[in-house]
Amino acid sequence: MEHKDSFNRDNVSKYGDKSDDVISRAYRMDNSIGDAWCVFNAIKYLERFVRPKSVKKGQFIDLIKAKDYIERAMEQHPDNKIEK
Repeated sequence: MEHKDSFNRDNVSKYGDKSDDVISRAYRMDNSIGDAWCVFNAIKYLERFVRPKSVKKGQFIDLIKAKDYIERAMEQHPDNKIEK
Protein backbone atom coordinates (compact mmCIF):
# COMPACT_ATOMS: atom_id res chain seq x y z
CA MET A 1 0.00 0.00 0.00
CA GLU A 2 1.59 3.24 -1.16
CA HIS A 3 0.17 5.46 1.61
CA LYS A 4 1.35 3.06 4.31
CA ASP A 5 4.90 2.75 2.93
CA SER A 6 5.28 6.50 2.56
CA PHE A 7 3.84 7.04 6.05
CA ASN A 8 6.29 4.54 7.58
CA ARG A 9 9.27 6.19 5.86
CA ASP A 10 8.12 9.61 7.11
CA ASN A 11 7.78 8.26 10.66
CA VAL A 12 11.28 6.79 10.68
CA SER A 13 12.77 10.02 9.35
CA LYS A 14 10.91 12.10 11.97
CA TYR A 15 10.91 9.87 15.05
CA GLY A 16 13.73 7.40 14.54
CA ASP A 17 13.68 3.65 14.37
CA LYS A 18 10.66 1.92 15.90
CA SER A 19 12.89 0.26 18.51
CA ASP A 20 13.82 3.64 20.01
CA ASP A 21 11.00 6.05 19.17
CA VAL A 22 8.79 7.89 21.65
CA ILE A 23 6.35 4.98 21.87
CA SER A 24 9.01 2.40 22.70
CA ARG A 25 10.51 4.77 25.29
CA ALA A 26 7.06 5.24 26.87
CA TYR A 27 6.62 1.47 27.09
CA ARG A 28 10.07 1.11 28.68
CA MET A 29 9.03 3.58 31.39
CA ASP A 30 5.78 1.74 32.10
CA ASN A 31 3.28 -0.31 30.09
CA SER A 32 0.43 1.92 31.25
CA ILE A 33 2.19 5.00 29.89
CA GLY A 34 2.77 3.34 26.53
CA ASP A 35 -0.80 2.07 26.36
CA ALA A 36 -2.19 5.50 27.23
CA TRP A 37 -0.02 7.14 24.57
CA CYS A 38 -1.17 4.73 21.87
CA VAL A 39 -4.86 4.71 22.80
CA PHE A 40 -5.06 8.50 23.14
CA ASN A 41 -3.46 9.02 19.72
CA ALA A 42 -5.60 6.34 18.04
CA ILE A 43 -8.74 8.06 19.38
CA LYS A 44 -7.44 11.47 18.29
CA TYR A 45 -7.00 10.33 14.69
CA LEU A 46 -10.31 8.46 14.58
CA GLU A 47 -12.19 11.48 15.93
CA ARG A 48 -10.50 13.76 13.41
CA PHE A 49 -11.48 11.34 10.63
CA VAL A 50 -15.20 11.58 11.49
CA ARG A 51 -15.46 15.11 12.96
CA PRO A 52 -17.93 16.99 10.72
CA LYS A 53 -16.13 20.35 10.76
CA SER A 54 -12.58 19.01 10.60
CA VAL A 55 -10.59 20.22 7.60
CA LYS A 56 -9.02 16.75 7.61
CA LYS A 57 -12.34 14.87 7.79
CA GLY A 58 -12.31 11.65 5.84
CA GLN A 59 -8.57 11.61 5.14
CA PHE A 60 -7.40 8.03 4.72
CA ILE A 61 -4.02 8.74 6.35
CA ASP A 62 -5.79 9.31 9.68
CA LEU A 63 -7.13 5.76 9.57
CA ILE A 64 -3.61 4.49 8.89
CA LYS A 65 -2.25 6.51 11.83
CA ALA A 66 -4.96 5.18 14.18
CA LYS A 67 -4.29 1.62 13.00
CA ASP A 68 -0.54 2.03 13.58
CA TYR A 69 -1.09 3.21 17.16
CA ILE A 70 -3.43 0.29 17.85
CA GLU A 71 -0.92 -2.15 16.35
CA ARG A 72 1.86 -0.75 18.54
CA ALA A 73 -0.31 -1.29 21.63
CA MET A 74 -1.09 -4.82 20.48
CA GLU A 75 2.62 -5.57 19.95
CA GLN A 76 3.34 -4.63 23.56
CA HIS A 77 0.36 -6.46 25.09
CA PRO A 78 1.41 -9.36 27.38
CA ASP A 79 -0.88 -11.81 25.54
CA ASN A 80 1.08 -11.10 22.35
CA LYS A 81 4.26 -12.39 23.98
CA ILE A 82 2.92 -15.84 24.89
CA GLU A 83 4.80 -18.61 23.11
CA LYS A 84 2.50 -20.83 21.07
